[in-house]
Amino acid sequence: MVVSDCHLAERPEVRYICGMRFAPALLTAIVALPVPAMAGFNTGNEVVTACKQDRFGYCLGYTTGLVDAITNEPGTKGQICLRESLTAGQVRDVLVKWLDDNPGKRDYTASSIARVALQEAFPCR
Repeated sequence: MVVSDCHLAERPEVRYICGMRFAPALLTAIVALPVPAMAGFNTGNEVVTACKQDRFGYCLGYTTGLVDAITNEPGTKGQICLRESLTAGQVRDVLVKWLDDNPGKRDYTASSIARVALQEAFPCR
């Protein structure tokens, strides 16, 4: 039987085997599909709660990651100028203070809040 004649097969097991010839291509197509990123994973509410509770390790790690991501984004050069002596604790303090001063904006994404807080606290002169 030629592969193109699979649809003519009368035995179910032959039709099944013939149908399997598409499985590798189908699997490859499914795996190659892009998965949408989860935008805005954390909000300011979640960050301020973690930073004010006894989750300082999480808070420091999260805020440090935000700073690294924000300051290395294309197009942000010249918008935020961090001092070399700046510590992760100081960055945490800046972010928590901004959240305390702007409680109405805590539902915004943590990354957008961190960008604004850092731009205000460490502008390039």
